[in-house]
Amino acid sequence: MITIQQTVEIQADRHLVLDLPPNVPIGQMNMLLVFSHEEAAERPAEKPAVPEDDALRRVLSHKFPTIEELKAEAARKAAEQQAYFEATGRDMLKDIIDSFETTPFEGIDGVEYQRSMRDEWPD
Repeated sequence: MITIQQTVEIQADRHLVLDLPPNVPIGQMNMLLVFSHEEAAERPAEKPAVPEDDALRRVLSHKFPTIEELKAEAARKAAEQQAYFEATGRDMLKDIIDSFETTPFEGIDGVEYQRSMRDEWPD
């Protein structure tokens, strides 16, 4: 999507000629024109009135963390996890692998199981 903002003078005949930049593709396009007076553009936008008990109000009023805050939290959690595994002498990868050893598919050949699933499909 390309956005072009330009102040124009609209004459009495209401004809307007646009010279588009070369990066605008050729062919059929959707175009949106928005007309506003300067005084309207200078006013701060008013927030829509939302009922007090509306779920939308709660979502809109929620302060979401910044990317920097999320990165800092992820780094802190990773450091805590690393410290835990170093303190206990456990291996993180081995713990993950061990967690998969007790699955409902234990003793079942994966290829055979998948073939049996495919056999249920109609040809």
